[in-house]
Amino acid sequence: MLDRIRRWIYGVNKFSPDSFRHLKFPEIIKFIPSETPFSNLLLWEEALKILWNKKATYSIEIWKDEDFEFYISSNRFERLRELAYRLSAVYPSSKLEFSKKAFPEAKGYVASGFLKLEGSFLGLKTLEDFDYDPLVHVVSAIRNPCIIQFLFKPENLVIETFSGDYPIFKLRIAISVFSDKWKDARNECEIVLRSFSVFNGYAKLVLSSMLKSSTTIFKRIVKRKLSFFDGFRITSQALTAIAHFPIRGIEQ
Repeated sequence: MLDRIRRWIYGVNKFSPDSFRHLKFPEIIKFIPSETPFSNLLLWEEALKILWNKKATYSIEIWKDEDFEFYISSNRFERLRELAYRLSAVYPSSKLEFSKKAFPEAKGYVASGFLKLEGSFLGLKTLEDFDYDPLVHVVSAIRNPCIIQFLFKPENLVIETFSGDYPIFKLRIAISVFSDKWKDARNECEIVLRSFSVFNGYAKLVLSSMLKSSTTIFKRIVKRKLSFFDGFRITSQALTAIAHFPIRGIEQ
């Protein structure tokens, strides 16, 4: 009984994929990226500036089931094709497949969480602050099945600086981790969320409350919709550094 109360306090829930199959999902494409140099992410930054003019909600997702898998989605099918086209320029020789599933087929317990931004949206690190793919810090923290979602859409705002003009997006970073043991799911979810601190400059990405129902958060992840209260503003520069597929190989 005490263990169940603790699990409830931390918002960890029992999970079965069957409980979510009735939901309606946008079209999802499995993206199989090729190896590409770190410098190619500069192409992604330019692509985001183009996507900023294509009003839609976009999703870039990193899944781990048995192996790592990568997915993209959009609330508008023509924008999904545009997203796939732009990413294919960043990852040449990549392959695309329409997905038959909308989320990892895991069972056991699920722990979920969001990140929030403390400080100015101009204060996160960008590609200029790294000579390697910083996302390696995130994926290397993953052990159990999980889904990491970068859900973003354009905001009607552009920041003008001496170095150029940077469109502003709204971004929601959400994670669900699955495990047979609820404590393992919760601990890993927190570890993965905290690994995003690699992007902290004079602004910080910090954990939003992990006391919310994890299945409720997971449901919002798989619906792939951004509400008015979701996420935080971010420049196209910082979004480039955070929301992409890992450049270097992942140890399976």
